[in-house]
Amino acid sequence: MPAEFSCVEKRKRMSSLGPSSKRALIKMKQPGVAPSLLHSGSTFRGQQRSRGNSYQVDVVLQHVDEENDFLCGYFTIYNLTKEYPTLTSYFEGEIIGEKHPFLTRKWEAKLEVDQEHWVRIMSTSR
Repeated sequence: MPAEFSCVEKRKRMSSLGPSSKRALIKMKQPGVAPSLLHSGSTFRGQQRSRGNSYQVDVVLQHVDEENDFLCGYFTIYNLTKEYPTLTSYFEGEIIGEKHPFLTRKWEAKLEVDQEHWVRIMSTSR
């Protein structure tokens, strides 16, 4: 039977580990426990705001590959047009981190443009 430790004992053990050991423990997979919100099957609901309008959106992650910092899924937006009250698009994305930095230099995006968009996102999430 595995030994049981109190929260204080666990904290002491974690503080004695080096950074690489901590990362390994954090990334450790446990059956039935999602290590983060980004996992295959995750769903998110929110709003897209554009030019004074607000649209409900749903995102479903179909596949998340943390090792390669990649994810894909479906993005559904509601009531964008009268012709198509529900539109669903497939997307692929890179998870920002060591492998894919914030400024990717793809699509000829400039740092100022990326910063402007991130500021908008951060201000609406508060």
